[in-house]
Amino acid sequence: MSRMAQQTRRACFEGAQFLAPKGARLESPGRSPGKREVFRPISPEGARHIESRPFRAFQFPIAQIPGLCPGLSSLAPFGAENSETSRFARWAIAPFLLLLLLTEFAFAAETPASPDRAAATTVTSTKRAILLCGLSGDTAHHKLYSETVTKLHEGLTKRLGFTDVQVLFGDEPQDGDADVIKSAGRSTREELERSVTALRAKLQPDDALWVIVVGHSHYDGKHSWLNLPGPDIHQTDFAKLFADLSVREQVFFMTTPTSGYYIKPLSAKGRVVISATETDWETNETEFPHELARVLSTPPETKELDIDEDGSISLFDLYVTVARNLAQSYVERELLATEHPLLDDNGDGRGTEVQIDFLTEEQGGRAKPRKSSTSPMNSTGDGRSAKSITLSWLRVNPE
Repeated sequence: MSRMAQQTRRACFEGAQFLAPKGARLESPGRSPGKREVFRPISPEGARHIESRPFRAFQFPIAQIPGLCPGLSSLAPFGAENSETSRFARWAIAPFLLLLLLTEFAFAAETPASPDRAAATTVTSTKRAILLCGLSGDTAHHKLYSETVTKLHEGLTKRLGFTDVQVLFGDEPQDGDADVIKSAGRSTREELERSVTALRAKLQPDDALWVIVVGHSHYDGKHSWLNLPGPDIHQTDFAKLFADLSVREQVFFMTTPTSGYYIKPLSAKGRVVISATETDWETNETEFPHELARVLSTPPETKELDIDEDGSISLFDLYVTVARNLAQSYVERELLATEHPLLDDNGDGRGTEVQIDFLTEEQGGRAKPRKSSTSPMNSTGDGRSAKSITLSWLRVNPE
């Protein structure tokens, strides 16, 4: 028991002595097994006060709370009806009672919770993901996208600790495909809607949800259509599937051509939306998903991955690493970049090239020598939520 609690109990005892009938003397007999400690008057004059009654002040049975205030229930003035002593006792004991209540609550806060109680209040969370690939195209692209999806699955499960990853693949599986492709569901619009409905039923508020979309798309001047087996789906209808999710962590990687058009409908408070392209006519096949898969499945050393040099690896670091690698790839091949990734995580529906402050001028950025910073340098606010999502990389020993 804390020193404050001991002092308050002593004060309460002294207050009880003050309120006892004249000639009565109180003593604390200690606490016997199974009984709460009480103060009892031991003089003949106080013998008539031995009978315990509930403390009636403020019509609250305080004396019935074990260990709250020893002796309150044994004092007659607290239970006596229609007496001047009773009225005086109710008001006189109020300061002692208030002080004791505060002390008891403080004492309870100091007391460590039992293992059983701690276990009962432990919040469990699950890392869940939907990995969606539309129609891949010809044989060469089937091989390319099946390998990319396999690497993405490996990165999520073996590197980032995701335990519930649902894979939807557009093509029929082939003999050379990995098991994750052979066991995947078809990425039809109907199957996508069914999968999201099932996911909603099991999502918990403390879960993490990542949605990664790869494949091809086309833009008709109004909508960006994801090419699926059967009916396609555009950005507005896709976003409706994930509307009003109450999940602690929400991350969307839209890596198809014209994927920038998905940012506005998907944008929401507490959600990170990443696109491979700008909200423009960037309709060429994207390389973003393949680079993302490579980094996730075989991450570089921590020093190289820690883009902002803040000592931890975050979703922000992952995004900028992929974007920077892509920019450098275009430079080395002397090609004009046909994709400019965007990130939105402030809920305003407008993506930002937050990587621009980490790319050299040759790569299309404006990076200059600077001190490490714990905050992105852009003025839009994008990137701060992504930095708050720490990635615990699991290093896999080579077989």
